[in-house]
Amino acid sequence: MRDFHDVKILRGVTHVVAPRSPQLLLQLSEAELPLGQGVGDILAAHVDMGLHDVQAKAATFVARRDDDACGILERLLSSRPRLVDLSRQLAQRLYRIAERDARVTDGTLAVLLCEATTSNGNSARFPSILKLDPSAKLRTVTDTEPTTHKLRVRYEVDSATLPSRHEKIQKCAFVREIDQAAEYEMLVVDRQRRAEVVSHFWVRDFLGAELVMDAPERTKRLYRALRSARNEVEQDLEATQLAALDQIIDGAVVGAAVDLDNLVASLPVPQPIRERIDATVSRALPDRQFDLDPGVARQFVRRRAYRADNDLRLSVRADFAQMIHIDDLEPGPEEGRLRRVWFETRTWRES
Repeated sequence: MRDFHDVKILRGVTHVVAPRSPQLLLQLSEAELPLGQGVGDILAAHVDMGLHDVQAKAATFVARRDDDACGILERLLSSRPRLVDLSRQLAQRLYRIAERDARVTDGTLAVLLCEATTSNGNSARFPSILKLDPSAKLRTVTDTEPTTHKLRVRYEVDSATLPSRHEKIQKCAFVREIDQAAEYEMLVVDRQRRAEVVSHFWVRDFLGAELVMDAPERTKRLYRALRSARNEVEQDLEATQLAALDQIIDGAVVGAAVDLDNLVASLPVPQPIRERIDATVSRALPDRQFDLDPGVARQFVRRRAYRADNDLRLSVRADFAQMIHIDDLEPGPEEGRLRRVWFETRTWRES
């Protein structure tokens, strides 16, 4: 989902979930959200930021009954979803959870049906759920729909307030699919997860989900994806660039944590090759910012294995790998870049 771009809001419904405010409490819309006057554009920008937030994590549902969030969202993914009714069920579920804990802030719940373009140019539709805190730019208004006279909660854009690029949604979820066998079913953002125990209510209590991939699994995927990407671009790099890239990859996996955006930006290669490496890593890791397992990392970097023409294979300890040197020779017309790989040794015995 991180490759989605050109996000559009197709339909939406908003509800007030405010158990701390006696004059508000739970206000459920009976009509869909008007998306004109800039409202749809601002919500689309929020969805786009959430999809590409470094704190967005892959998650899967563990509570899968019809009345759980999983069951409701599965019906939202149908061809003709009853958006108002299903969104009301989600708002009621959130309210029951929020009213039991005074630390959960009041706000609105926006349930949106979105469309975006994928990296291969196809169109994808997906539900998004945003918990929006009060905002000076996007004001909440409760009124009646002019034609049907049904109660609705909507937003008004304050044109006098400039939008802030630094404004981030604290809690949101973007559903990829409902499939228990899938590697992950959604991306979730819970920016208070590390700071407050109360933030667990969003992922665990409200969505009935849990994050996928622990630190050891992420470490394995990161190292393997980086090595795979390195091998894909090897012929497009000069020897000095390739050596510098190897050094960055080895250092990336032995730290306590990694931010893939910062890692990709630091790669000592041209921008088109950075983008190719990023695409390979993103296919293996939906998360962008996560902890690593030092023990697993040490196992990977303890030895280095190489493969060359004519099925030549070489496996050496990591400290010996620093003695291997690579020089560029004149590339052949069709064979690709030709290199000389050499090392110095006082002993060269046949075993």
